[in-house]
Amino acid sequence: MMKKTNKRSILAIVFAAMFVFASVAGIFLPKQASAVGKRGKIRSVRVTSVKKLTAGKTSKIKVKVNPKKVAAKVTFKTSNKSIATVSRKGVVRAKRPGRVTITVKVKSKNKKIKRIKIKVIPKKKASTKKKKKSTSKNTTAKKNTTKKDNTSGGNNDNDYDNGRGDDAPSYETALDKKTSADGVLNISYSDMTGRKIAGDWCYYLPTDFTKAKTIILPEGTYTFYDEDELKGNRTYIFNGQSYFYSGVKFSSNQEVINNLDHEQKGTENSWVNAKIVGNGTSEIITRKGVKLTFIVKGYNPVSTFRYQCKKVVGEITNSSMTDIQKVNAILDYIVDHRESHYVFNIGTYHMNTDCTGYSKAIAYMCNFAGVDCCVRQAGADRSYGQTPTHQNNLACIDGVAYVIDETVIMKYSSLFDNNNCYIGYNTEYASKYPNVNKEGKLDVNIETEDAENEGYNLILKKAGRL
Repeated sequence: MMKKTNKRSILAIVFAAMFVFASVAGIFLPKQASAVGKRGKIRSVRVTSVKKLTAGKTSKIKVKVNPKKVAAKVTFKTSNKSIATVSRKGVVRAKRPGRVTITVKVKSKNKKIKRIKIKVIPKKKASTKKKKKSTSKNTTAKKNTTKKDNTSGGNNDNDYDNGRGDDAPSYETALDKKTSADGVLNISYSDMTGRKIAGDWCYYLPTDFTKAKTIILPEGTYTFYDEDELKGNRTYIFNGQSYFYSGVKFSSNQEVINNLDHEQKGTENSWVNAKIVGNGTSEIITRKGVKLTFIVKGYNPVSTFRYQCKKVVGEITNSSMTDIQKVNAILDYIVDHRESHYVFNIGTYHMNTDCTGYSKAIAYMCNFAGVDCCVRQAGADRSYGQTPTHQNNLACIDGVAYVIDETVIMKYSSLFDNNNCYIGYNTEYASKYPNVNKEGKLDVNIETEDAENEGYNLILKKAGRL
């Protein structure tokens, strides 16, 4: 009996000790990480990261979600694993010199995306120079004036960069190994990455090299991935029916790389996608001021819309005609060569379109004929013709501003007053919309900022309207 009582007492003491230990452990042992709060709407995301990282080093990306109580899933992705990798916890490991973009996605009931750019710099080479021994016993040690490196083990830009992203060839990239001794780099499709634009695959213009001066590209569609990664004073050679989707600030040859808005003179616009339009050489300057040479070889423009517009205009107009005669000839051609109201042909180019196709064709053909013309937004509702439910053209014809609506030509003053281009008062719409300003509304096509570079304003100025 005594033994059974002792056993029960011992068991009771053990269970009590276990309970006390578990309670203490619950207080002092660290808790497992868990999502904070519940899923909700993310208002903002703050991402903190280094901008430079030395090859071989690591750095963690910090992400703060606002409000804090929202539980969110955070994922990280690198644009180039060969330059830097990133773990699930946001730890970036630099592998070799170059530039990389880390995409941070934060998802809860909504999604926020942040992108950070990190420059991986080469390791600083240890000095191989031997220190000269002092022969004087009384010589004092010189003070070390070298600045402490505070870029996560990185170097100063001047140690490896010429200010335009051309890293000194103290290391080799995969493309450097393919570069010939005279600086020619032949690119293959497997060397490039890209993405879909308007349903078509578009390659990023290669930049991950240090030795190449001339880069030969296979036939394809190209765009800039990041202009900061471009290396200046390089030559890119495009072959075959290649296309280019990106804005450039300047092109020395509009018959090779064209950045005009519907061929209108004076509209060199970096926000309009530049186009390959013919064979030859053109010096270009990107939006950020990088100078490049583009050479196009083997391009056949005959089947393109631009080529056919130019060809037809050359056949139906001549220099002795007045502007109005040229415009009438162009509109007559469109009427004579349409299969139905919105199906027509420009030379061998077939168009199945709506008002946007008409206005595009008219703008191209008028400008090729020497008549300044652009497209304009139009409509017919509470804003007295401002709401862009329709698209037509504005042209300066023999010094007078006209609106061209498919096959109809009307003076600009029929829609706007003579002084400052306001849409006139309309009794019908005034009764429907009494709150609308009865003095009319300003033509929304007029650009108040940077007006000198906008085609619409150029035409109105030429016609004495602005």
